[in-house]
Amino acid sequence: MKLCLFIQQYIKTSAAFQRHHRQGLRLAVRTSAYHPPATCGPAALHCADTKIQIYVMNRLRVRRAQLRRSLSALEYLIVMISRIIQRWLKRLFVATCFCALGWPLVVNALQVTDDSGKKVSLDKPARRIVSLAPHLTELLFAAGAGDAVVGVVSHSDYPPEAAQRAQVGDAQNLDVESIVTLQPDLVVAWQSGNPTPQLEQLIRFGIPVFYSEPRHLEDIATSLERLGKLAGSDEPALAAAVTFRAESRRLFDRYAGAAPVRVFYEIWHQPLMTVGGKHLISQLIRMCGGRNIFADLAAPAAAVEREAVLMADPEVIIASGITQQRPPWLDQWLNWPQLHAVRHKHLYFVPPDLIQRHTPRVLEGARRVCDQLQQARVSGKQHP
Repeated sequence: MKLCLFIQQYIKTSAAFQRHHRQGLRLAVRTSAYHPPATCGPAALHCADTKIQIYVMNRLRVRRAQLRRSLSALEYLIVMISRIIQRWLKRLFVATCFCALGWPLVVNALQVTDDSGKKVSLDKPARRIVSLAPHLTELLFAAGAGDAVVGVVSHSDYPPEAAQRAQVGDAQNLDVESIVTLQPDLVVAWQSGNPTPQLEQLIRFGIPVFYSEPRHLEDIATSLERLGKLAGSDEPALAAAVTFRAESRRLFDRYAGAAPVRVFYEIWHQPLMTVGGKHLISQLIRMCGGRNIFADLAAPAAAVEREAVLMADPEVIIASGITQQRPPWLDQWLNWPQLHAVRHKHLYFVPPDLIQRHTPRVLEGARRVCDQLQQARVSGKQHP
């Protein structure tokens, strides 16, 4: 950049020197008396203008000749060399400045690290994005990139506009041909849910693949920021991330001193499945002042024995199922009236989309969990 400025300054100085000499020549012409020949006549304006131009050109040629004779051969050579150098410096100036301006464009190409640790690079913001999981579709829309989404998998039903996008199979069985036909410049994949061979096939086709796997509350905010950067929707993505972090902190602070409540979260009934302490749902329970009775499980989710639940005697049992209605199998716990949760009627339901999809809406699910645990605390005081 310094070289660019130096060349520019040299060109300006040299140009000023030449303007000085040209102004001297024009002054010589203006101070010379000129009277157009009478033969032109007062009405022959074009004739007079033409003769004035001829006169000026002759005077310039005479002045240049005088200047050339007044200079020594060495001085004249220096002037000519200076002009040649100036022409080449102008070309170098253009090339140098072009490189100086163009270089940052290469360095600052979009580059984001995904949840697998891989760097994903794009020459420009993605304008055709295919989402390979319902929660990823929701994240993209929340990050302000909904207009760029051209393909989704089945069950991508939120927001409602997502249902209008082209279908490319389901999360466990992708339609690779349909994905390629959409000509995406970015595919957002679910690392632990999509089939690896099909994702590798997309990569071999030269399609950039961004792996997403938000496991913690902070991961959701980070995912919003990363997806917004890749789609060129940085501002709405950042605003959504800031709001999500603030709401999360507000819930943590509100129930920080609440009395602990033993909680069993039931994913499914046959086999009986629950979440371990590393799962996001367990974090939401902890946010509300609850204690997951299977927090010691190493796996994020696992099958457990019913006897283990009876031994832990949870104060609250929460289930979600796979639909938006309360699952009928939740009432199977009524067969064990000795359970604290059954005795005090603390069998609760939270819609799965609000707690099992790792999107900003998990905070709405968390609020429901917090309200349910608070009801259990109040009930416990009234009926110990």
